Amino acid sequence: MRLWNPGTRKPVGDPLPSGGAGPVLGVAFSRDGSLLAAAYADGTVGLWNPGTRKPVGVSLPSGGAGPVLGLAFS
Repeated sequence: MRLWNPGTRKPVGDPLPSGGAGPVLGVAFSRDGSLLAAAYADGTVGLWNPGTRKPVGVSLPSGGAGPVLGLAFS
């Protein structure tokens, strides 16, 4: 997963390490941009701090329901 600066159209730093197994199937940013949620093919969701580029807590399991295909913050 790589973060990009839309203004410069250039990547910001190195890609974030994988938080789950398999590809990233979806992402969502919190309204204030302080959290990034990533859905992985193994059915987990990882939370990241895009500013520090570090995970927030541990990956959340989907409960055996299969891959997470979409994310949203409310």
